[in-house]
Amino acid sequence: MGYVRMIRSGGLHCCSNAICFVPDLEDIVCFEDLCKEEDLSNSCQAAAHRLDQVLGNLVRNFAEGTEYFKVCGLL
Repeated sequence: MGYVRMIRSGGLHCCSNAICFVPDLEDIVCFEDLCKEEDLSNSCQAAAHRLDQVLGNLVRNFAEGTEYFKVCGLL
């Protein structure tokens, strides 16, 4: 059980270190749409799509992590 908590804690620590560079978690810009509006290349649009996915995963994992700590505090 301790190992699982250590792995979970490490993952949350990594996620929080990465998400600190996102200025506003409530209003994240869709980079793929911006690239399409500017008529950028397909490779740029694909990279923007991937960036949107990564940001979405970070936000989701960060939100799940905070809920995890709230639950643990109640036990």
